[in-house]
Amino acid sequence: MPVWLAELVFQLRFPGWFNTDCHIEILSFRSGPILAGRRLRALLSGVRRWDAMPQETAGGLRWLGVALGHARNWDVFIASSLPGLGGASAPLAKAARELAEQQHVHIHHLLEGARYRALMGELAIWSGERLWRDPGRIQPWDKDARKVAQALVQRGRAKVAKRVRLLNLSRPGTLHRLRIAVKQERYLREFFGAAGRLPVLSDAQDLLGALHDSHVARGLLRTLQDYLPAHAAELAFLEGLLAGRMEHSMSPACRFARRKL
Repeated sequence: MPVWLAELVFQLRFPGWFNTDCHIEILSFRSGPILAGRRLRALLSGVRRWDAMPQETAGGLRWLGVALGHARNWDVFIASSLPGLGGASAPLAKAARELAEQQHVHIHHLLEGARYRALMGELAIWSGERLWRDPGRIQPWDKDARKVAQALVQRGRAKVAKRVRLLNLSRPGTLHRLRIAVKQERYLREFFGAAGRLPVLSDAQDLLGALHDSHVARGLLRTLQDYLPAHAAELAFLEGLLAGRMEHSMSPACRFARRKL
């Protein structure tokens, strides 16, 4: 089994960034389970025509990614989004921390639960015994792994180029789909050591990721309205600030994508 695949599965099976105080070190991690899961799914999306992961295992990875993503969103909101808006009132900040803590507790229970243990068992079998491969036929990478890697990277770049062509400022979803394609190409290049476009992909991911974080933060501000009806004016003001910054940032992001990607 390739070393990078073993490392990804290990990171998912043993999430050492989760401590006993239920504080998730999401902002500073470089190789934690969220990133491992994203990289694993990126690879699977590239090779699924040849070696599809069992549907139940793939569905379990999506379930885990969604749960971890919710926790990550609240942590980014508290550590980055709110400070970037100039801060918030004490009641708002307190409510946000409490909701984030609820996500931390949920993840703590999830990591101790039967579904998570079952998923990790499936991943161990899939990776350790190479069950994603059909022993009855020769895989493309058995013939020439280098050509296969080049084909996968080229396909990832073509997908990014397609998403760039479809960019439309009146349709913010086109930027979101470009962000996903950029991540997939970046992770594929990291898998196979094709580093040529990594700097520009990283820059694009930062720009598009900041837009996505702002979009997510607007949704979290609306969630907080249910908990803090007396602070509706403050929440509306903060959401307006985010909306204005997003609108201001979309054009530069599109220009960067069209010129660089």
